[in-house]
Amino acid sequence: MKRMFVALDLPLGLRERIFSSPGFDKGKYSGISWVSPENMHLTLKFLGDVPEEKVKAISDALARIASHHRPVGVSYGGFGRFGRGGSAGAIWVGASDRSGKLAALAGDIEGSLEGLGFAREGRPFSPHLTVCRVREGSNLPSWEEIRPLFNDVREDVLHEGFSLYESELTPRGPIYTRAGWFGFKRD
Repeated sequence: MKRMFVALDLPLGLRERIFSSPGFDKGKYSGISWVSPENMHLTLKFLGDVPEEKVKAISDALARIASHHRPVGVSYGGFGRFGRGGSAGAIWVGASDRSGKLAALAGDIEGSLEGLGFAREGRPFSPHLTVCRVREGSNLPSWEEIRPLFNDVREDVLHEGFSLYESELTPRGPIYTRAGWFGFKRD
């Protein structure tokens, strides 16, 4: 079994700028699981545990999908949080696409992989970049206190394709290995 997901890759500069605010100190807060810049991505579909014999069929389906889509422009920027009240269960950077191409791509991936036995998401596609996850009982201050620590990054990225990743969970955090890259149709 391989733990896998489908994602858009991000330029290194964007990933690094998210954590470059003056005074930002990851070590100051306990109970926080920070995403390392090299692992930051925009998830299109989380697959979970995948039997080895299904990987080729997944890759073939993703190649077909990519051949029907053109490059996708995504605007990244603005921070938000998942959580209730003044707490944050996760902090994220927003991602948007006014053309609807990003949602169409995610929908095609969802539909195609459903035919291979992967259940549809139970909630609507909500594109974002996860910056950190907060464990219960952590010492993270209120959202109002921590929000100014993050750079309000604004960047438009033209994605030329997407990737299939394998995720190995380790005590030091996940290790992502690209299992395939699928370039979009060009004019």
